[in-house]
Amino acid sequence: MTTLRLRRSGTVLLPLGLLIILVSVHIGAGQAFAEEPPPRFEPRFEHSSCPDNLGVPGDVALTCGFVTVLENRAILRGSTIDLYVVRIEGKSRFLNRDPIIYLAGGPGGSATRAAQWFIDDARFLYTDRDLVLFDQRGIGGSKPRLECPEFRHRNAELRHLDLSPEEKLQRRVDALLDCRKSLSAEQGIDVDTYNSASTAADVVDIASAMGYDSYNLYGSSYGTILALTVMRDFPANIRSVVLDGVLPLQVNHYHSIYSNAAATLEKLFLQCEADPECSQRYPDLEETFWSAVERYTADPFTLRYYDRYADDIFEEEFDGNFVVGRAVSSLRSERWIPYVPVLISEIADGNVVVADGWARPVYRVVNEPIDNTAAGISMACYSFGPTMDDAKLARDREAHSRFVDPDILFTEPAICDEWLKAPVDPIEDEPVVSDIPTLLLSGQFDPATPSRWADLAAETLSNSFSFVLPMTGHGVGINTSCGRTLTEKFLESPTTNPVSPCTVESGTGFSDMYLNRGLRTMDSWHFDSVNPPIPEGLESWLNRAHLYVTVSVLFLWPLLFLFGLLRQGPYSVMSRAWLARFIAAAALFATWGFTRWILDNGELTDDLVRNFGYFSRVRPWFIVPYLVWAATALVLYLTLRAWWERWWSVLGRIHYTLVVLALAWWIERLVRWDFIGL
Repeated sequence: MTTLRLRRSGTVLLPLGLLIILVSVHIGAGQAFAEEPPPRFEPRFEHSSCPDNLGVPGDVALTCGFVTVLENRAILRGSTIDLYVVRIEGKSRFLNRDPIIYLAGGPGGSATRAAQWFIDDARFLYTDRDLVLFDQRGIGGSKPRLECPEFRHRNAELRHLDLSPEEKLQRRVDALLDCRKSLSAEQGIDVDTYNSASTAADVVDIASAMGYDSYNLYGSSYGTILALTVMRDFPANIRSVVLDGVLPLQVNHYHSIYSNAAATLEKLFLQCEADPECSQRYPDLEETFWSAVERYTADPFTLRYYDRYADDIFEEEFDGNFVVGRAVSSLRSERWIPYVPVLISEIADGNVVVADGWARPVYRVVNEPIDNTAAGISMACYSFGPTMDDAKLARDREAHSRFVDPDILFTEPAICDEWLKAPVDPIEDEPVVSDIPTLLLSGQFDPATPSRWADLAAETLSNSFSFVLPMTGHGVGINTSCGRTLTEKFLESPTTNPVSPCTVESGTGFSDMYLNRGLRTMDSWHFDSVNPPIPEGLESWLNRAHLYVTVSVLFLWPLLFLFGLLRQGPYSVMSRAWLARFIAAAALFATWGFTRWILDNGELTDDLVRNFGYFSRVRPWFIVPYLVWAATALVLYLTLRAWWERWWSVLGRIHYTLVVLALAWWIERLVRWDFIGL
């Protein structure tokens, strides 16, 4: 009986044991499953070829490619976007492993498009660490790009229509909203994710994908918003931050556009008044400025330029509002600031050539080939839309009505309510609190991001150093020698105050200029677009013919001179014939050298130099064209004597005549370029 009981017990215990084992396994598996980390998207970097148009010195190495990130990080398996990256590799043998990640301004600026400028003019940034440039989502080489080509064309057409400012604004808004609808519905782009918060996360993903555990941030203008956002949301791996032209999150810059402009001009007038030389040369600059505004308001003149988007010559009035706008814009650049008083004086005296030159940078903006409108609108609306206050906008306009152009109405205040579809977290408008070492740089005359905003940001940045650089404008950390010194010292030791003597004002720095419109008319962009030159085919043929003649003079005449010297003695080369050759050759090469000096000295790319002329120190060099003109008149006379008196063989006289014609061709160019006023 006992055996039977045992067997029956065994038959009962066996299934019970199996059940316990199965349940244990299931529970264990459930625990193991629960302990696994949630799936995470890993950003990845893929190499691509670098732009062909980059001039890269032999000691500079580039890495180009795309970092793939999520478009919307709330959707783990959602769409991805590709951020275009250009890395300028550090040159030092003792390379720091914490790169500088540059955050472009705008909003909507392309950092990689400025790669050549960084390579040439910002070498100190990649001396001992990598410099990483990337195009923010929706911009430049990143994919997809938020383009609105139809808006660009429709906006160009508006410049030719006789509509009120309000009607033009509404048409711009309608065109942009149509573009947004197309981007979202037809292209499947989640437009609401193109903002500062998403871009801040992109920065972290770029650093991770490229293998960096620590990095430095350099934000310029709107890029300072991005840098501050990264400091707030992802502070862990940031070594240091440079904020250049500071725009704190708690500031809505649309609320003080006109008050900033007024304050900047007031600084200019006071600075000139305090400087003995400036005040003597331009007494009461403020009164001169406003008299110029009144003059052109009452009697504007017409400017002409080529609008590639409308494919037409566009005419615009240079009026009082234009004077105000160009004066304020000029104070953004440390290159222009010293010469603003002389430009104001010339404008007030009715110098329309200077006025036209002052307007030239506007033409270039109109013909800017990069379409960043939609991305810029999206980012601006995210950062400023929620706090946009119509009453504050109106107060700013009314309090500074002298600075208000009634024909200009800003698009963002009118469109942001409809552009933004998703709510914006209120934290995007709150001060950033951080103890990350931070350098804040401001320009004395910056009308876009005044120095008081840097002071405001510094209140909640406990380890920060703030400097205002004298005689500078917007964006000073790379563009000025003082800014470069401060930035370099700070990056070397972020916890040490990088104070430098250059931050202490020493003199006002205002200067004079040798006004000469020759450089402006020499600029092929302006010349070809408004006043078509000699037909292209004929111009090319004349260039080649002139080159051949010049080369022949360089080689043939010295050989003939040596041959005559050796064969017939020194008296054979002391004749009037050889004097004629010497004068023609000297004039030809003087003209060639003068032109090459202008083209090769590197300053022709500077709007200031190209539009107005060179600085006063080079004034004596501009006597060269007049000396050449006088020499040309003399060699024309000598050419007639050479034929009449048969100085050389027929071939020799023909060659000399060709040389003189080449010289005359140069003179024609110098006259056409306004280097010689006849």
